[in-house]
Amino acid sequence: MRSILLVPSRDKFPGMGGVREHLIQLAKCIERSNNFSLGDSKGEILHVESSFRPHSKRRPDVYVCHGGFEPEPIPDVLRNMDEAKIVISVARWMVPTYMESVASKTVVIPNGVDLSEYSPNLMRSTGMRPGYVLYPKTWSYHIEELFDIARLMPKTKFLTIAGVDMHANVPRNVKSVGMQDKRNFKNLIRDASCVILTGPEVCPTIMLEAWAIGTPIVFHNYDRGAWELATWGHSHPICIGALPYTSTQRAVKAIEACSEGRGCFRLAGQQKVADFFQWSVLFRRYELAYEAISHGTNAVEDFIEESQSWYTTRPTPLVD
Repeated sequence: MRSILLVPSRDKFPGMGGVREHLIQLAKCIERSNNFSLGDSKGEILHVESSFRPHSKRRPDVYVCHGGFEPEPIPDVLRNMDEAKIVISVARWMVPTYMESVASKTVVIPNGVDLSEYSPNLMRSTGMRPGYVLYPKTWSYHIEELFDIARLMPKTKFLTIAGVDMHANVPRNVKSVGMQDKRNFKNLIRDASCVILTGPEVCPTIMLEAWAIGTPIVFHNYDRGAWELATWGHSHPICIGALPYTSTQRAVKAIEACSEGRGCFRLAGQQKVADFFQWSVLFRRYELAYEAISHGTNAVEDFIEESQSWYTTRPTPLVD
């Protein structure tokens, strides 16, 4: 059994969000694997994520890129990409946009979720009246657009994880509930009429979580990461409860459509997660990468060639 050294470890990653959830789920899969185990500082295969660097002078065997190119590329992201034997991008759109220099050794494996963690038996009451619109981000870079949408829907409650105290003229129907533990966060998603993303995402895990629970997503048309997940497997976004918008007025219509058609969206979204984004399936791609590293250069080249044809769907932009 080969050992995998994760950098950073799941216990030392700061904050919350998609990258942390990715590390947590990956570590769980390695612990359950029959072929690999979590190693200490002497792990045989070095797996590095995001902009973190190993404490030793070892070069990464496998590097997972979650972004880090805007507004300026993070130097450690570029260094990790250059040094790694296999580069994994969590989004296809990033490869031609930012990763052309390492495209020959890059494969795409998206983020995922563990459907067993989204059983109705694990849910509990939030104490909130269901039917609100949830803005799930901890940062508030694009929250002004949320305020504009909320002003057009004064009878609808909008909940946000991000703080709003530093903003002026916050609509009365917008309330910040602050940071949540993972379990309560899932419950907030469950009781929402929809989850709204007003800013760009690389590979938004929140979409997969919402689909796993059965809650529709409303996202901005320029969000390439959301488009990629919504069209993965050639499915039509609207059929699975992924509604893009191009203006605040269109956002209002999308939110209203979510409230009216949530029952129809629920099963389609859950089925899409089951078909494409379960960690139990995605982890097999990581195991193949680790096995290739173990067997040398020729095996690595074969893995990359096979994996680059694994996913061929291209996001289709919405034309207003």
